[in-house]
Formats: sequence, structure tokens, C-alpha cells
Amino acid sequence: MAAVLFCVNKWRARIAELNPEALSIDGFDDCIIGIVYRCAFQPVLLYDEEKCLQNLERTGLSQEDAKEHFDFNVSGAYMGEGTPMFGVMSIEEE
Repeated sequence: MAAVLFCVNKWRARIAELNPEALSIDGFDDCIIGIVYRCAFQPVLLYDEEKCLQNLERTGLSQEDAKEHFDFNVSGAYMGEGTPMFGVMSIEEE
């Protein structure tokens, strides 16, 4: 857990230098995987979508409810240019 906190603190410190207006998501610190840059926009935090879903499932939500909550309340919540982005880091084979 200490290693996760160290990485989170590094990401938070770095984004604060690059873009003090960048937002983070309460309760999802362990899901931060980096910083992304977009043309004509300031950099923002990057979260791993799968880790976010797992985080929600640990709160007791079913897989389906976690996905619905994530899509509507987390990734679907635009809060301005500092809104974090979400990455899909692996593709499951069906």
C-alpha cells in the first residue's frame, strides 16, 4: 500500500506543477496510472477504467451496477477542462 501512495503522491505533485486546475476523483487514488496531454488543452490525470470498476465492485456494487455507475457518474461527469480521462489498458477476449 505504501508503494501505491508513493505513486499517487508523485502523480498528484506532477499534475499540480503542470496544471493546477486538473481535477482528481475522490476514492479512486489507486486507479491513477499517469498524465495525458491533449492538443490545445492542459494535461490531466489518467485513470485505469478497469481499476475504477474494480474499486466500485469492492464497495458492494454488482459488475453491472458498477459499470452503470461508472459510465454515468464517473467517466460521464464532465467538470470542465480539468476533468480526468480514462484509459482501457487491456482487451478481454470473448
